[in-house]
Amino acid sequence: IGLEIKQEILIGELSSVRKALLPIIAACGGLIVPVLFYFLGCHSAPEVRGVAIPVGTDIAFALAVLGLLGKRVPLSMRIFLTALAVVDDIGGIIIIALFYSGEIAFEPLLISLALLALINVGGRVRGNNIAFYYIIGFFGWMIFLESGIHSTIEGGPVGFLGPARAGVQLGD
Repeated sequence: IGLEIKQEILIGELSSVRKALLPIIAACGGLIVPVLFYFLGCHSAPEVRGVAIPVGTDIAFALAVLGLLGKRVPLSMRIFLTALAVVDDIGGIIIIALFYSGEIAFEPLLISLALLALINVGGRVRGNNIAFYYIIGFFGWMIFLESGIHSTIEGGPVGFLGPARAGVQLGD
């Protein structure tokens, strides 16, 4: 998700406010409407804790249908749905962070943020060893898990802060 977000912001459909406005509005609808339908059927504990499920799956179904239709779908529709998926993923990450996290432990959170800073430095100095990103990202994820914030939140920044260019090699 982090890599998708970075690509769309740098060169894709989210690179300007004008281009991003429609996917953002559509994604807000894609976040709110499925949740409202979910609440119609599941509005008491413990079922209500599954509210993020439709947020994460609605765009997956749309992309699956798009994949089945292949070349019969106009390029503009594929680009729009990809941008919509990215914005929808950002919303899903925010929902997970807000509603599926526990009590926050600040020491592991600060350590994982330091590891994210290390990944950022690696990307800025054009580090080409993919093992560096995997290892630092993995340990950051493990430590982030101990912070009390849902660990899937760590994956977005790891992808976003890594290099956004071709040339990252295995074993360099």
